[in-house]
Amino acid sequence: ELSMESTIKEIEEVCKKNIPYGFDINQSRTNYIRKEPTVSDRIKYGDMELPEDLVGMTDQYSSFDDHVKIIRKDTLD
Repeated sequence: ELSMESTIKEIEEVCKKNIPYGFDINQSRTNYIRKEPTVSDRIKYGDMELPEDLVGMTDQYSSFDDHVKIIRKDTLD
């Protein structure tokens, strides 16, 4: 998240030089980053008090299999 106007202007100049088609620089994070815990956050992190830094960091479309691999122990009969 950028808030300094001078930095945003620098980024805009780089984009103008390197992007041959139209672009928008959106300065509002509300379209991209949640500020309040969601149901997905509660499911992933449980009932614990969620640190503000973790709010919005879950991917509601990911599945358990995307993050965890279960390796079964070989058993000898």
